[in-house]
Amino acid sequence: MLVNGICPTIVATDMVANASIIEVMRGVRALVDATGHPLQVDLFGMGVRTWRRRLDLLTFYWLLIIIARLLAHRKGWVSRQDVRLVSRRLAKSQEIEIIEDDLTQRNPDFGRRFDLIRAANILNRGYFEPTHLILRS
Repeated sequence: MLVNGICPTIVATDMVANASIIEVMRGVRALVDATGHPLQVDLFGMGVRTWRRRLDLLTFYWLLIIIARLLAHRKGWVSRQDVRLVSRRLAKSQEIEIIEDDLTQRNPDFGRRFDLIRAANILNRGYFEPTHLILRS
């Protein structure tokens, strides 16, 4: 793609771009990252997120989350399917390179590689631990 006489390359990064869907037992599947950490669990057709919100304490949704996490960490699984957590349109693009990268760790491959960086959704307190954010008031 030529923009104003320049042919830029685009690199998109995210902590998790590749995952697996594992069938833990009949009716229970989990979307897990490379370490096996469950990102979402399908309990008999109902999607259950695996992170807690304060409201979950009042609604008892936290109990469903605990059950989902326990089932997802069950030893052994029936089947496994690797998936990319990228839209079909983005996956088909030849102009965008997709890389898994942890922004909280220095990546020596990125030193002096980019002329312009656009950062989005990285200052969200829900995504990062407070120790990873430099907060100033």
